[in-house]
Amino acid sequence: MEQARRDAILELACAGHKPAAIYKLLNYPKTTVYRVFNAWEAEGKVYRKAHNMRSDKIRTSRFLAGLEKSIKASPGTSLSRLAKNRGVSKQLVSKAVNEDPRYRSYRIAKQHILTASMKATRLTNGKRLHNGLKSHGGRIIFFSDEKNWTVDRSYNVQNDRWLAEEREEVPAVFTTKFPASVMTLGVICSTGEVMKGSTRRGIAMSWKRFVIPWMKDKAAGREFIFQQDSHRPQDHQSLQLSQHHILGSEHLALQLARSPSLEREVFKVSHNSIEALKSSITREWNAVDPAEVIRACKSLRGRMEKMVAAEGGYIE
Repeated sequence: MEQARRDAILELACAGHKPAAIYKLLNYPKTTVYRVFNAWEAEGKVYRKAHNMRSDKIRTSRFLAGLEKSIKASPGTSLSRLAKNRGVSKQLVSKAVNEDPRYRSYRIAKQHILTASMKATRLTNGKRLHNGLKSHGGRIIFFSDEKNWTVDRSYNVQNDRWLAEEREEVPAVFTTKFPASVMTLGVICSTGEVMKGSTRRGIAMSWKRFVIPWMKDKAAGREFIFQQDSHRPQDHQSLQLSQHHILGSEHLALQLARSPSLEREVFKVSHNSIEALKSSITREWNAVDPAEVIRACKSLRGRMEKMVAAEGGYIE
């Protein structure tokens, strides 16, 4: 960039332009134009003086090679530890890692173990479900999930922050050893409907009295796929559905009934009682945006395609 500016200035100078006219034409800083023009006029200098490396430079090619070797030997070593082992600042190591090997620090992901037999089962069932979705694109799909909520506030030690001038101004999050909890059941439909959350005792009773009638009412006699929190529906004695209704018996860990925004809103405060917790769950669950539900359900086909392409392996 600097040499390009220098070349433009000298080209105009050779054409007979004076510095006052050059900096107006190019809109370059006046000091830059006069410095380049005077050096060219006095010494015929066209290029900048070659840069000599400092004798006390730390970030040498040898330093970078050793740093990259250490990272490849143990990628889990923190930048602070790398800097301490070399007796340099963390900022220097961070800049060297980002600019030279072009590494980035990523968080280690947690995944379920998938054996070869599990991948084969996922691939077979995924193909069956994917073919069914392609053949019956307008078929209604129901998803359900169960979740255990506690009265304690949930927080992330690393990501949850509080803006304040002093550390003493940051409020603490108090937890109990055995917090009171409540089990809830949520059911959503691919058309955007959300069944009112159930926090009653006895999930089996909720299925018989509320879930099955609600699904049959929304389906209105049409065929539908039902996925019960990753389980095979026909394995549950509580489900008295006709066989032609149960078309999705694949054991797939979808869990699309969970809403991240719902969990954030409910868990961001502590609750004094179970009743207060139930009230918060019901309020936030009933306020779920139907468009969000439709988007989540539509993602099923895309996830199936990714899983089939990965031959039953990891897709996230």
